[in-house]
This record gives sequence, structure tokens and C-alpha cells, in this order.
Amino acid sequence: MYKHILLPTDGSALARQACQAGVRLAQSVGATVLAVHVVPEPHPDLLADWLHHDPAHTKRWQELMEQFGEDYLKAVADDARAHQVHCICRKLHGTDVAPAIVRAAVSHGCDLIHIASHGWTGRQGAGAGSVMLRVVQDSTVPVLVCKRTSPLPNG
Repeated sequence: MYKHILLPTDGSALARQACQAGVRLAQSVGATVLAVHVVPEPHPDLLADWLHHDPAHTKRWQELMEQFGEDYLKAVADDARAHQVHCICRKLHGTDVAPAIVRAAVSHGCDLIHIASHGWTGRQGAGAGSVMLRVVQDSTVPVLVCKRTSPLPNG
């Protein structure tokens, strides 16, 4: 069966549910998990700094995105620890999330990607541009799509 499961997270409620389900799957089959979060690369945009009247706006934004990533991965690691599942966390950086997830699965020897059907984009993201769909289309590693298991707040 599966030995090394990749759990991507964007911090959304659905991604948290999918990661929790992925941890339980790993526990049931004796697998380890690799939790990943893709931190968006900042676009060099002096206009944003100027509009915010803060020459360090972009730097602060990037620091905030890094911290969010740490928090999202910590939640997965804490859940894995509580279920006695070995978990490795990796923050990735890039402008395109789906290829980063696929590359991580291949480079870390994962044999399954367990991914939420949508994240921050909600139902609008279920179309051709969704991260999940692109991962399914591009991955050579099997992908298990996790649908919502309970009502989400505000949604």
C-alpha cells in the first residue's frame, strides 16, 4: 500500500480537513507523511511599497507569508504527532503551486498525494485553473482528492 503520503496545505479549513484525513490514512496503513506549503514568491513591485507608504511593505508581506506557512505546517505536524505518524514538513517557494507540489512528491519519493478538492478559492476554484485539478493532470504520483467531510465555517 502507501508508504509516504504528501499532504499539501494552504491553511484553508478544507485543506486542514484533508490533512487530518491524510494523517489518519497514513496511520491506518503505517505510512509517513510529508506536509508541504507553497509560499508565494513576492513580485518586485515598487508601486505596492509606494501605495502603502512603506518602503518595506514587500519585505513585511513576505515575512508574514513565511509565518503563515510555518503555522499551517505546524498544525499538520501536531496532528501527525498526536496520531503517532512520522511527519516531515517542507516550506516550498514559488509562483505556481501545482508544479511545486508535483515536484515535491517526486523528489521526496512520495507514493500518494492526498489533496483537498479546493482551498482558498472556494467553489470558483473548481474550474480549469484549480490547483487540485492541475496536480491531478500533471502528477505521475497517484492523487487522492479529499472532499469536504463536514460543513466549513462561512462556506
